[in-house]
This record gives sequence, structure tokens and C-alpha cells, in this order.
Amino acid sequence: MSHGARNLIYRCHKNIICARRSFYTGPESIPDYSGQMNQENTLTAKKYRDIYQRVKGLHDGKEFTDSKETLVDWGDKMVYDLDHSILTKTPEKYHVEIEDKLTFDDRLIGNTIRTEDKVVGESSSVGKMDPDFIRPEIQDLLRSITERQPEKVHACRPGHIKSMPRIRLLTDAQLGEEYKRKDKEAKEILKMPPVMTERGDIDDVLAHDSCLDGYETAKLVFTDISEDVPNQERFIVVRETDGKLRKGTWDERDRMLQIYYPKPQRTMIKSYWTEDLSIPFSNQLHLSMLEHIYGQYEADSHDYIRLTQVVYDNIDKHSLYDLLRSTRFYGCMVFYFAKHSSIDGLLRHIINEQLLEHAAGLVKLFAFIKQESKTAQILKEEDLMKGDDCLAMIKVYVENDASNIQVLQLCLETFELNKQEHTG
Repeated sequence: MSHGARNLIYRCHKNIICARRSFYTGPESIPDYSGQMNQENTLTAKKYRDIYQRVKGLHDGKEFTDSKETLVDWGDKMVYDLDHSILTKTPEKYHVEIEDKLTFDDRLIGNTIRTEDKVVGESSSVGKMDPDFIRPEIQDLLRSITERQPEKVHACRPGHIKSMPRIRLLTDAQLGEEYKRKDKEAKEILKMPPVMTERGDIDDVLAHDSCLDGYETAKLVFTDISEDVPNQERFIVVRETDGKLRKGTWDERDRMLQIYYPKPQRTMIKSYWTEDLSIPFSNQLHLSMLEHIYGQYEADSHDYIRLTQVVYDNIDKHSLYDLLRSTRFYGCMVFYFAKHSSIDGLLRHIINEQLLEHAAGLVKLFAFIKQESKTAQILKEEDLMKGDDCLAMIKVYVENDASNIQVLQLCLETFELNKQEHTG
């Protein structure tokens, strides 16, 4: 026999061995030397035994003609044994009867939920805008208090530089147009994030199919990815391992929506610094924290509301108000202080900065939100809300609703003395 023929036979023999080895691979191909799989009653053991019996039958030349015998997977056999009798009450609906119970839920209609009297969307549990925050007069006050400082609004930020600076020769008219364009851009940059009420928990069970108990070892999540459907109204349901079909929780919804409709500033894994805020607080990274929180969480989620309030409280505790000044979060912080009747620290800081109009605006904001307070009643009776006497409005608040009366009175006295020295 020639040398070439021997090499050909060797290669053919080697390929046959490789083909026989790769005919069936995977974890089921590993031999069970201990025989433990034949004694266990777990789902994995049943699958092993079914595959072993099928391979043994094929080796013995057995022909599988019955429809159930053609199934190899143990789970498929379990579904095959279910009762699939169909009952009809109406021509357009079909109900599957299992254990004398109808598993069809008439409340489930596409992306909506039907109640006894109306049809509401999936967003019925979604938080809503704070009714005080969206009032026009409060929005105007918050924008005026925020104050646009061009050097801070348009300051260079890490990672935001897209091109090299340019020097251009402009006429006065062109320079005025550039100022208008930058002012309009600053308004967009300072647009405040929404302040919303916390969304309610989702705990709705749609069906409970006990026949599916133990069929799967992990939960199954079903997500509606239809086009032109708002993310808040997308129907997302979870099938538990015990057969319970329920609506997905907010955490599950956020994860699924991030998979199918990812947002650029959001990640699947939450940041570790949210568990210990002492390090970013010590480095005065409050603005960066708020930017990250706003990008990572929904505005009506529990984590967003909790973390933003913690940041605002830390700013108030250490009087670090200038960190958020001329930023889009400054108005939200001021609204939070007024909503929780804790404007004394910020009011003292604004008076010390000689910004009396902003201080009066803060008192007006407090009166608009806390209409039952003494300050709101006195300002309304004396018609000071529409007047320009800023000092009188501040004194009304200090004398009636302030908690640090002595500190604020001292600030007002210092302000008046400084004003007399400048005028004198």
C-alpha cells in the first residue's frame, strides 16, 4: 500500500472518530458513574433519564410512532399531559379549563386593564407631577430665584468639550445675536427636572396556574415590544415558578425597558456609591451626584426621590447652596425646602449674599405652597404679595413662621446697617 493511501485512510478514520464523539455533546453526554441520577427525583435527573432511554432505544433499533413517545424533553411531555379542552362562552373569546377554573383574565386587554367601570392604562400606578410644582406662578418664581450666571452655566465640564475654541471677529449686531443664542441655550440647560409624587407599588396577580408549578426553575418575563407604545404603558408580566402570572414590579420593568430601549446615561448595575454617600459628600460632588441620579432613575421612583432628598438635606446642613446655584437642580432644591418648611438656612444665605429680591421670592414661594401658614395669611391681608417691599415680606416670615428667628433677625439688621453705610 502506498504512503498516500495510508495517509488518506488515517485521515478518514480520524474524522469518523471525531464525528462519533461530536454526535452528541453537552452535560448530558457525561456518564453517571455513581448512578445517583437514576435515584434522584429532580427535574434535571428526569431529563437525564429521558435522554438516556431515548438514546438506548435508538441504539436498540426501536421505532417511536406514538406522538408522546416522539417527545424527548421531559417538560414537553408535561405540557402534553395537560388538559387542553376548550370551552367557549362567546365566539371571540376562548377559555382553557384547568382544574375546573378559567385561567383567562377578562381584565387583561392588550396594554390596558379593564376595571368594572372604565379602562385604564398600565400607567395607573405611575407617579404624577407634584401639583404645586407645575403651578405657573411657582415655576416663574423658581426660574427667577435660580439666576442665570453665564460663566457657570456655560462652564467647561469634563467630557463635554467637542471642539477647539475659536476666535471670530463680530460686529455689534452679530455679537447681540450670539448673546441671544447663548441666553436661549442657557434656558434649555437650566430647565428643571420634574418633581413627581412617588409611584405606587405593583402587586397585581393576573392568574395562578397550579399545573405549571415546578415546570420551570426560573421566572419568565414577557415584555410587550410593540411600536408606538409609551414605555410606561408597556405590558410586562412575570410567570413565577409556582405558576403565578403577575405584573412586573417597577425594578423588573426598569431592567426590561433598559434592555429593549436603553438610555445612554443609565446602566443595568446600580452604582456602589449610592450605598455610602459619605465619600462624594466629603468631596463636594453634589452636582455630579444629582446628574447621575437623574440619569439612572426614573423621576417618580423611590430611589430617585430618596437620594435627591438626601443630597438636598446635606447641602442644607453644611450651607453648600452655591454648589447648585445656576444649575437645573437649584429650583428643585428650593422647592423641596419650601415644601418641607425648611427655608431658614437658604434664606439666611441669600440675605448674606445681598440678594434681597431672591429672598423675597423665596418667602413668596413659601406662602404659595403653605397657604395655611401665618405668613401667607398676613401677606394676603396686607396685599404685600404684589408689592415691591421685599424687606417687609421677609420680616413677616421671620416674625411668624421662622424657626431660627434670632439668626434671621441678626442677618436683617446686618443687611440694613450695610445698606445705610453704602447710601450714607
